[in-house]
Amino acid sequence: MPLYLNVPFSEKDEAKSLGARWDAQAKKWFVPDEVKSSPFAKWLPQEAVQQVMVAPVYLRTSVERCWKCGVNSYVYCLGASSINDVEYDDEDDEPYIFSVDNDKSLVDLCDLDEVDHRLFIVLKDLAPKYRPDYSSTKKSRCWMNHCEHCDAKLGDFYLHGEPGGAFFPLSDNDSTITDTLLFQSGDFTFSGGYSLKGAI
Repeated sequence: MPLYLNVPFSEKDEAKSLGARWDAQAKKWFVPDEVKSSPFAKWLPQEAVQQVMVAPVYLRTSVERCWKCGVNSYVYCLGASSINDVEYDDEDDEPYIFSVDNDKSLVDLCDLDEVDHRLFIVLKDLAPKYRPDYSSTKKSRCWMNHCEHCDAKLGDFYLHGEPGGAFFPLSDNDSTITDTLLFQSGDFTFSGGYSLKGAI
């Protein structure tokens, strides 16, 4: 798996000369698998411990009415059998890693800032209307759905956090969720939130 770097623009030529490559989709420099990472230590992300999705990993698809054009649109999220999350103790900043799973359904990933590059590539093809965009609520870029008809932004809060939302059905009969297997095995890093709700 490529190792992504935090390379300032002024140091991009140095990183490139050491073997780093530019990922135009993720807009980040990375160390290819075949290149040793030690020369890139100064650009490694400060937080070495990351949130991880544990496969199987699915693309979850549902339907939501667009707030802008009023037409039903497909919406997407990632679902995993479990995740490993990280908390930090304020006193010594030591990470505490714990596992989260959902007996009734998959763990839905939501409010995502970043996803593993392997998932980024798959999502671009299978769910092009689920992509990073600027959120005025968060004041930063994050993954969000867009209406397939008018391209309006469809934020995750309602889809995942409100009873009756696309990924928070009130009953099995109300659910429009379908799952497509993306990866049967492996661990996939992400940065963001998750929900344990699904069809009841």
